[in-house]
Order: sequence, then C-alpha cells, then structure tokens
Amino acid sequence: MINRDLQRLEDAGTPIRVGLVGAGYIGVPAAVQLIRHVPGIRVAAIASHQLADAGRAYQLTGQKKLLVAETASQVNRGVHQGQPVIARDGLLLAQSDEIDVILDLTANIEGGRCIGDKWDNEWQACHRLQCRIICYGGAHPEA
Repeated sequence: MINRDLQRLEDAGTPIRVGLVGAGYIGVPAAVQLIRHVPGIRVAAIASHQLADAGRAYQLTGQKKLLVAETASQVNRGVHQGQPVIARDGLLLAQSDEIDVILDLTANIEGGRCIGDKWDNEWQACHRLQCRIICYGGAHPEA
C-alpha cells in the first residue's frame, strides 16, 4: 500500500521532499537508499557541519551539480528548482518552506531537539499534521 502511494506521488511529479540532517555513518547510507530505491521520495537537501560529507551521498548516486545554501531562501530556491541542496546548518532545512519532512540522522539529541523546536516555531498546527520530523534517537517526542 505504501509503495503504491509513493509510486503515485512519483508519477504525479509530487514526491515527498526530504531534508536530511547528518551525513555520517547513518546519514549517507540512508540518503543513498532513498535516492536510489524509493520512488515518491526526493532527498531535496542534506545538511552537515562538514559540507563535503553532505555532498558525498549525492555524488555516490551520480548527482554532481549541487547548490551550496547559506540561507533558507537559497534552500527554498534550490529545492523548488529540483536541484540537490547541501548546507552546513540543519536549521536552514527547518526554515525552508520547500521541505516536507526532516530526517535527523545525527544521533545528536540536543541538535535534533533544536531543529525540532525551530520546525515547530515555523509551522502552524495544521501543517504539523502533514509534516513531521523523524529523529534518530527520539530527539523530538511529538514526531
């Protein structure tokens, strides 16, 4: 059922736009799996303190033209244009209007809580029904 729903999103050209925070031993393999094998989900942006690590998952899947974002508006522009975005600051992904879901794959509970708090402050309750943060390690209990 989920696979069919995701395939419908892919076919309609309206994939779920995911922002990944963390590009280490958890984030890179997760990103590669999502990019290569999950229709209906688009890894729209990856944030990591090490910018080269953020770009590595995209490069492993053959995507070479990346937008380096330093502001939320740059994230918005890149995601809207379908260009893979990398950033040093995960909060930029939480501030983006173009990201549907954030996956915190840092294993850093405090960092995830900070991103979760920012996400909550940026979105109204009705949007939270549609948009969730999924945190590795349970950093955001409302997710």
